[in-house]
Parts: sequence; C-alpha cells; structure tokens
Amino acid sequence: MSCLLVPYSKEPDWPSGWLTVTRTTESGQDEVKVHVIRLPDDIPGFWRGLLTHENVPAERFFAFTEDAFPQLLFADSLRLHHFKGAYAEVLPWLVKLLGAVDEHFTRTLAECGGDQTQVVRRFGARGLDISPESPNTKKNAKAWEQRNVGYGDGTYRCEWHGKRLWDRDRVHFSLPIATYDDRILIGIFVGHLPT
Repeated sequence: MSCLLVPYSKEPDWPSGWLTVTRTTESGQDEVKVHVIRLPDDIPGFWRGLLTHENVPAERFFAFTEDAFPQLLFADSLRLHHFKGAYAEVLPWLVKLLGAVDEHFTRTLAECGGDQTQVVRRFGARGLDISPESPNTKKNAKAWEQRNVGYGDGTYRCEWHGKRLWDRDRVHFSLPIATYDDRILIGIFVGHLPT
C-alpha cells in the first residue's frame, strides 16, 4: 500500500481516495492500492483504509483512531474483544460505522432538526443501522445507567448505538459534546446491552 500526496489543484480530473493501479515490474504486472491525498479532508480516509486494507491487528487498532476519526473521542474502557463477532469480521463494519459517525452524525442531527427517525433513515441509506435507545430502555433505570461513560472529568450518556447485526455487536455513542467542540464520544463496544 502506498500514499501519494498531490499538490492542491482545482483540476477536477485529479482523483483522490483509494485507487487500484496496475504496475509493471520485471516479473510482470500486478495491482496495488494507493491512496491519493489532495486535501487535508482526505487524510482520515487514508487511515481508515489502512485499518482495513492492511489488516491492522486488534492490539494496534486504537493507535490509528485519532487520525482516522478526528471528530470522535474514544473511552479508555473500550475493548475490541467485547464484541461477539471475531475482530476480522467486525473490523470492516466498525471502520465504516465510525467513519460515518465521524463525518455525518453531527451535521445530520442538525439538518434533521433532531428528528431521530430522519437520522436513522439517512444512516440506513448509507447501509448502517443506528438508533437511539428505546423508550423501554430509558424507563429501565439500571439499563439506562449502563449507557453512562466516564471521559475526562465528566460522564456522558451514550444514548445512540450502531448495530452490526440485529442481535449482536453494538457501538454506543453520545450526542455531540459541546465541551469537546461537538465531538462524539464512542463509549461502549459490546455484544449487546440489557434493555
């Protein structure tokens, strides 16, 4: 895998993002993946692709999160082995979900005027299943308390979650936190929390 930095140009023909290119070597031709960075906004895509294209091991995953998902905060308590699925099967979905929350959740909430149904639909159009906690969960004091996550000097409720499958593998996250420049706390990785 390679990364290519291209000076900014207004030329629309310049590609950006992940590309597969054919290279010719003494032994023939092969295909390699390269990431073209034209603008600073292209940088997180490189790190996200690195996580999935290079099969970064689980113990190194969090070393890349700050660069791959700059609008997200990650609780110290997060552990990838808390998912029911194996790391290799969870990783592509996890990177896709975190990338979408990083880039779109705050803006989508604002554009939808806080209408949760519209937010859920927009993420569904991206192939992602997210939702706020149900009224039943909010009525269950013990279950609701399990969504509270400490970060820095505060405690934040991770009242939204993304679902890999209907019955397992959840990522619980907060609403945008004003104290942290409207960044979103990724607070819980889990197979499934009680409701």
